[in-house]
Amino acid sequence: MEGIEDMCLLNEAISGLPYLLDSSVSNEGENWSMGQCQLFCLGRFLLKRNRILVVDSIDSATDAILQRVLRHEFSECTVINVAHRVPTVIDSDMVMVLSYVKLLFLLYIAGHLKLSPISPK
Repeated sequence: MEGIEDMCLLNEAISGLPYLLDSSVSNEGENWSMGQCQLFCLGRFLLKRNRILVVDSIDSATDAILQRVLRHEFSECTVINVAHRVPTVIDSDMVMVLSYVKLLFLLYIAGHLKLSPISPK
């Protein structure tokens, strides 16, 4: 398995730091971009070998890295993805579509797409 920093594409950012991974992180991580912070969280997830990952909406470049790593290293993990783009959930087994905190429908994806509408209460 390649190094965590290689999988998360953080080598360049880390190698430029004075103390590498021992370098300080400023208050609320302001010295890192949002995408880099998310990739560090992915690295922590990989190191801990957790079985459940919750991912908030992320930029396209970070999402592409995340999806590649999850497909190759953690295909058996549960991933809860807050997403606004179809490519983010395209490899999912189930998709819940929400609008204003209400569940509109579930999509079960098992070889083909199946729509399961939710009955109003």
